[in-house]
Amino acid sequence: MSWVREFSNVLAHNVTHYVESRSHAGYYCKEDKPIKCDARPLVMAEDGPDATLTKVYLTGLACETLVLKPDNFGIKFFKGGSWNRACDYLVLTEFGGEKYALFLELKSSLNDRPESGDHLLIIESNADKKKMQQLESSCGLFEFLKLLVSKECAINDLKNVRVCKLVLYDSIKPRPPLQSSVRPISGKRIKAEDIKTLEVHDAETLDIAKIMKVFGVN
Repeated sequence: MSWVREFSNVLAHNVTHYVESRSHAGYYCKEDKPIKCDARPLVMAEDGPDATLTKVYLTGLACETLVLKPDNFGIKFFKGGSWNRACDYLVLTEFGGEKYALFLELKSSLNDRPESGDHLLIIESNADKKKMQQLESSCGLFEFLKLLVSKECAINDLKNVRVCKLVLYDSIKPRPPLQSSVRPISGKRIKAEDIKTLEVHDAETLDIAKIMKVFGVN
């Protein structure tokens, strides 16, 4: 049995609201039985009232791919605050024979355009940093789930799963001036060295290969 199926089976028996957190992708169907991979795209949706990036179609996924919505999990480590937030999608898949955990966040806009070529998210204030904590907290949740799965079914190669964090955005808007109540980080703009960005437009079809290229994987 593949590591993706093992992962899913353990979560199904141990995680509250697991069924509600899954998306339709790869070999999954509502009855939890394998289905033939027919190249159907994963539809990633954002339902905010002011969202301009409401839907993205992700194609090229491996036949055995598990797609989760971490914010639907019933696991909460903290009483409240930004560390209880979660990213929009977690995609467990393989590409080029390697294992990947893709943490994806859909944003209608960013305040700054990443510099050409590096795709790195720009963070200017602590307020910016908090907005992206849903990616970091979801990674923490994933580490917990990996430990759970490893204990349950003795999968030894989960440590080889590469984590990739990505913000998909539709447009750039002018960055507002810092308010007196917003403290800059070290007095300057910095880059989140492990969070990448990729411009994508509403209802666009996005191949997984384009995402992997952002992370230097061809």
